Amino acid sequence: MLAQAHESLLSQDSGPDWEWLIQIDGTPDGPVDETFPAAATDGRIRVAANGERLGVSATRNRALLRSTGRWVAPLDADDEFFPNTLALLSEPLRTRPEVSFVFGESVDVFPDGKRLARFTRRPYEPGSVPPGRLEDIWRHHKNLFFHPGAVMFDRTWLLAAGGWPAGTEMEDQDVLLAISTFASGWYVPHPVHLYRQHRDQTVRTARFESNRESYRRWSHTRLVALRTLRGDDPDELRMLETPLPSPEEISTFTTAEWQAEIAGQVTAG
Repeated sequence: MLAQAHESLLSQDSGPDWEWLIQIDGTPDGPVDETFPAAATDGRIRVAANGERLGVSATRNRALLRSTGRWVAPLDADDEFFPNTLALLSEPLRTRPEVSFVFGESVDVFPDGKRLARFTRRPYEPGSVPPGRLEDIWRHHKNLFFHPGAVMFDRTWLLAAGGWPAGTEMEDQDVLLAISTFASGWYVPHPVHLYRQHRDQTVRTARFESNRESYRRWSHTRLVALRTLRGDDPDELRMLETPLPSPEEISTFTTAEWQAEIAGQVTAG
C-alpha cells in the first residue's frame, strides 16, 4: 500500500514540490532506510521510526516536526491521493492568506476495487468556509460530510493547535474542528483523497466502536474550551451536547450503495 501511495504522489499533475515523511510507529524489522525501498532512490522520501509504539497522534506529530514545507497533508499508510490533489489543495493556501486549511472530497475504494462516494449531500458552498462553520455542521448533522483525510493544513496553524491530539482515535477530525474555530477554510468540490475500506482498519475494531462516544465527547469538550477562550456566551456553551449519530441517522446521509458494501464487509468478517 505504501508503494501505491508513492505512485499517487509521482502522478501529481502539478503543484508544489513535496516531501513525504514516513514515520513508523514502533521499531522496524530492519534498518529504517530499508523499510521502503523507494526511499533509497527518491530523495523526497524520508523514513524515520519512533523506536516504540506511541500511537497515531504522537507518530504524526513526530513526522510534523521533521517537516519543512509551509503546508501539510496527512496521508494514512493505506490511502492515496488523486493526481491533482496537491495542486487543488495548495492553490487557496498560496493565494489567500486568511485560509488555514483546505478540504476536498474523498472516494472510498473497497477490496474488490469498487469506488463509491459516501455522502448523499454536501452542506458547503465551494470556496470560503468561515470560522465556526464546521462545528455548526457537525453539531446540526452529527457529521462533517467529508473525510478529514482530504485536507491540507497551513503548517503554522497545525502546530499552534498542538498537532494531532492523544487520547482519541478521531484525531484528524478533532484538530480540524479546533483550527476551524478560529480560522477560515476553503472547500474544493473535487475528489482529492482515495480512502481504502478494508476489515483490518482500526475503525473496524470492537475497541474503536466501544470508544466512539468518548472520542466524540473529547472533540465536544475541546470545542467548548476553545469557544470559552474566544469569549462565547457561557450559557449557550452549557447547552451544547455531544453529537452522536445513531445508525438510522447515518443511513440518511450515506448512499445506499456505500451502506451495502460496508454491510457486506461486516458480514464477511
